[in-house]
Amino acid sequence: MFEVLPGVSLARCTPPPAKPHFVLREKLLAKLEAPPPLAIIAMAPSGFGKTVLASQWASKYPDRTIWYTVSEKDSPRDTFFHHIQSFRLLVPDFAPWVEEMRTGEFDYVEAV
Repeated sequence: MFEVLPGVSLARCTPPPAKPHFVLREKLLAKLEAPPPLAIIAMAPSGFGKTVLASQWASKYPDRTIWYTVSEKDSPRDTFFHHIQSFRLLVPDFAPWVEEMRTGEFDYVEAV
């Protein structure tokens, strides 16, 4: 397994634990169970439970959940490395070629 990529916070690559005292929103969780292909975007003001909903779902499927908590301060390099590191938590040998990008200039167009 590779070392953690530079600038990566493993806490931001790990789903927060599901909080047992929150009410399960079964109807919304059922929508997350729809068969592929599917994409769901949860949009609501801060405090409406988007992260709680996602963490409840993720707690049911830790073996297939890739998590990344975005920060407004993230550079393209930060975002790229966090995505790779998130995948590596499930697939340890994911993207071995990224090791060459640890140092030096980061060309995000080439990387992506």
